[in-house]
Amino acid sequence: MILIINISFLVDEVEKRLTAKCVGIIEEHTAAEHELLLLEERNEAYTKSKSIAKLEQELNILLHIRKE
Repeated sequence: MILIINISFLVDEVEKRLTAKCVGIIEEHTAAEHELLLLEERNEAYTKSKSIAKLEQELNILLHIRKE
């Protein structure tokens, strides 16, 4: 009887630890996904700003040529 109780206790403890570990992994994964979304947004904003800067540069060249 004591052996059954001890095994049951051990199973419960293992289950608790595994559950806590799984929750931790899920939280880390969620945080990583959030970080990835932020990086994608920053990359998109950077790409747009580079495109705008390039268009401004081309416009300035065209305006300079037009003045001549």
